[in-house]
Amino acid sequence: MAIDADSSPNLAFTLGLSLEQAHKIVPISENKELVESKTSTGYSGVYRLTFTVDDIVREYSVKTPYDVSLVVMERLGQWLWMHVCSKRCSSGFASSLGR
Repeated sequence: MAIDADSSPNLAFTLGLSLEQAHKIVPISENKELVESKTSTGYSGVYRLTFTVDDIVREYSVKTPYDVSLVVMERLGQWLWMHVCSKRCSSGFASSLGR
């Protein structure tokens, strides 16, 4: 399992996903319903900080060509940046795995 938790989500490309596949991933931070269901206490400004995440991995991860489950936490709003990154990352880590 891999978690891409920085605002420059290039791990998807490193793990072999195409730009189109990466674009379809909905980051956890953008899934307001999920965040609300996990953290809501019913009181304004008070959040539940203890909750399970196994269901998040099971339901929101994306299987990559390297058989790694990827969860994306957030992303930049500009997919052009991701396209540039995909060109730069395509010969990096993934190549060292034999693909």
